[in-house]
Amino acid sequence: MAVTRADKEAELAQLEAAFKGSDSAILVDYKGMSVPQVTELRRQIRTAKGGYKVVKNTIAKRALKGTSFETLEKYFEGTTAVAYTKTDPVALAKTLTTFVKTAPTLTIKAAIVQGRAVKPAEVSELAALPGKPELAYNSVLTTIRILEKKGYIKHVKDGRAHVYVPVVARQDASRSEIRHLVSRFFKNSHEQLVLNVLEDRGLDPKELKRLREMLEGGAQK
Repeated sequence: MAVTRADKEAELAQLEAAFKGSDSAILVDYKGMSVPQVTELRRQIRTAKGGYKVVKNTIAKRALKGTSFETLEKYFEGTTAVAYTKTDPVALAKTLTTFVKTAPTLTIKAAIVQGRAVKPAEVSELAALPGKPELAYNSVLTTIRILEKKGYIKHVKDGRAHVYVPVVARQDASRSEIRHLVSRFFKNSHEQLVLNVLEDRGLDPKELKRLREMLEGGAQK
């Protein structure tokens, strides 16, 4: 079936939307892959919250214009497909590098990851990084460890699980952090005065006078 001008314009519009809606793209040569393999790869990339398009090079080069992927133009030669994402380039790289093990004819040509040009070998390095879910888990774990080290929480074992419980009230913990911050920032100068304001305890006349002097002194500097 002949490809009409309308078909080409529709493909161009789809590619433009894909490039403009993504921050990372990996170009691959899919030569030698079977239709079932391409279908499975597309499914896996979709699971990784990405997209996959087999492209016509002339149309793809037009779609690149004015996007952050314009430097990839020279790689649109031969059989070319684009894997792209706007959420998790690590998951996309993992999917492609893992799939290559079962489809060795699939090769990576070039990539742009969040505005940075990435060589084919670097895509494997990217795939070795923790993805967003892993990063989120690590961030939570780090926060828990900090809170436990500061003495705000403690853990008790419940079988094979660790259950974390608060040791101090939230208000007391906040007060402690405020005191630490004020102490560092003001280096004990007017520390109690500032704490009275932050903790909403009110100021006596002498403290109001000191606060006024601080403000006026700051304005004159």
